[in-house]
Amino acid sequence: MMPAIVALAAVAALRWIVQGTAAAPIAQVFGIVFAAAMFALFAATVPPLHDATGACDALSAAHLTAAGIGGIGLAALASLHALRSSVARRLTGASVLAVVLAAVLAAVLAVTYPACLGDPFVRLDSRLSTLWLSHVNEARSIASMLRDLPQEILPYYGLPVAALVLSCLQIARSSAGARWSWICGTAVLGSLFLLALWLVRGTTAANGVSVALLAAAVVRVLPPKKASTYFGLSRAALVAAVLLNPLAMLAIGAAIARGLEGATDTHRASSDSSGTCQRASDYRPLAILPKGLVLGFIDAGPFLLMQTPHTVLAAPYHRDVSGNTTMLDIFLAPVDEARQRLTEAGIDYVAFCPGSPERYNYSAAAPHGLAAALGRGDVPDFLIPVPLDGHNLAVYRARH
Repeated sequence: MMPAIVALAAVAALRWIVQGTAAAPIAQVFGIVFAAAMFALFAATVPPLHDATGACDALSAAHLTAAGIGGIGLAALASLHALRSSVARRLTGASVLAVVLAAVLAAVLAVTYPACLGDPFVRLDSRLSTLWLSHVNEARSIASMLRDLPQEILPYYGLPVAALVLSCLQIARSSAGARWSWICGTAVLGSLFLLALWLVRGTTAANGVSVALLAAAVVRVLPPKKASTYFGLSRAALVAAVLLNPLAMLAIGAAIARGLEGATDTHRASSDSSGTCQRASDYRPLAILPKGLVLGFIDAGPFLLMQTPHTVLAAPYHRDVSGNTTMLDIFLAPVDEARQRLTEAGIDYVAFCPGSPERYNYSAAAPHGLAAALGRGDVPDFLIPVPLDGHNLAVYRARH
């Protein structure tokens, strides 16, 4: 949500530049309240023991530092009497002071919390980045989605695009008094949409904002006539409401993908293919086995934890560096070496899904590894099959 916060601050500053004294209280109040709210949230949710911890992916002292410098700096900027005389003076002064403020903020973070200015996945094993993270939908870019999962482009990006188009139209049509509200909402959505183009995960926030913004834009851009209203909407607004919803976009996206497949004679990937062990029920049979440590693929981790009493090494959490790396070490190791690694890790069971995309990634990376052998049906003597009729998952008991 950081891009959204930056967009809000930018709009508050821009409005002050354009309107001067009349809008100065808006920028001042936004900056002070934002900084104060962050301090209050920090005090309420972060234990005193972790006050100085600079976690980058959770509210921490690093974010508190940025909020304090940024929020109070914006309020101070809008309070400078010397910049109130003209738009040009406010623009020049704001630009210079904004650069200085940004430099100070970057310098403070670089000295105190340098990790938060870099790659959040820098601690990941390079194999995890290549074999797992690059294939996770939410970590893809829109270019990757267009190539591999075009049927999901509309469900992910359709609402934000529609909301941006209609909101921009509403900005052009609105009165001066109402325009800034639309500029603010559109700027927030635009910043989140740019993030979503780089990282699909950003579509979660972008779609959340789009729902409210799109609904408001539809009823204003397509107002009802007194003679014909349907549920309080005009006919055009009702048609837009039917088309601009996730279910319709799922159907349209799937139809477009099928058309592309027929025209190009290619098969597109699916995020929910049968036989890939992506259902919680695939892992329920393991619950009857005595509690133990399970070696499974990364995507299997949450299902195993939810459906069984077992513990797992691997799961789709980037902080689980040790467990995920150990899982890779075992599955990619030659069969003889894998036996020793299984024993050293204290593995009780191996949960292997022959149809999982991870299995194919690991088999391609290590053709002579344990995952490749199990994929071919070559089960080594140190793994004892556990019968599970009618399930895609293959389970083995480790023999130590």
